[in-house]
Amino acid sequence: FFYPRLDFALARAGANTVAELTAFTIPSLFIPLPFANYQEQEKNAQFLVKNQAALILSQADLNQQTLIQALKKLQAQAPFFRQQLKQFASSQQQAVANLCQLIIQVLQKHSP
Repeated sequence: FFYPRLDFALARAGANTVAELTAFTIPSLFIPLPFANYQEQEKNAQFLVKNQAALILSQADLNQQTLIQALKKLQAQAPFFRQQLKQFASSQQQAVANLCQLIIQVLQKHSP
């Protein structure tokens, strides 16, 4: 698996991609698909952007100059983004632990 080796990522903003990059605390520049249903990729990326944990560049604004500028900004802010992402990853891990505990309790209560 290559995520642990990344310093940062340039990616689309599908739900799985955003979740994986968050879980592995990879600072990211997202370029959401402009024609995704209900603009879900834009919304996925905006959640992290609003929480100062990622950058976004619209495909309409994408050119060589804007990409280079955004990548330089991402590189400069990567340590800060990684710290922000650690908070989200920790929350995800706690949510999974809570869900597993709840499932165990239900199974124990309803087992013969």
